[in-house]
Amino acid sequence: MRAAELVHCNELFLKHLTSGLPVEEREAYLAESDRFLEQRGKIMTLINFQAAETTQLQNILIEQDQEIQSKLQAQQKVIKEDMKKLKLQREKNKQYANPYQSIQQHDGTFYDKRN
Repeated sequence: MRAAELVHCNELFLKHLTSGLPVEEREAYLAESDRFLEQRGKIMTLINFQAAETTQLQNILIEQDQEIQSKLQAQQKVIKEDMKKLKLQREKNKQYANPYQSIQQHDGTFYDKRN
């Protein structure tokens, strides 16, 4: 019974993941993903994977888990790329605001190399 619950939860989670990572309202999407992960974790702790009921559904569960993992990794990659783009954009904005920041200034001091 709990294994069937897990299969159903996985199906809902896969449906959620296949909808894709939205450009807007990412926090709500990620919160929903987190809720699904917590729900799956709770159900998995209650399942005896050695039971006869579970062995019948094991192949289904394994396939679902692999698909979930691949979709989560793809979304993680997209988020990392977006974070890199944002960091680069911030650096470019700083450079645009103060273009002479990278040039070293000696404040008019004179260094005598003879002494």
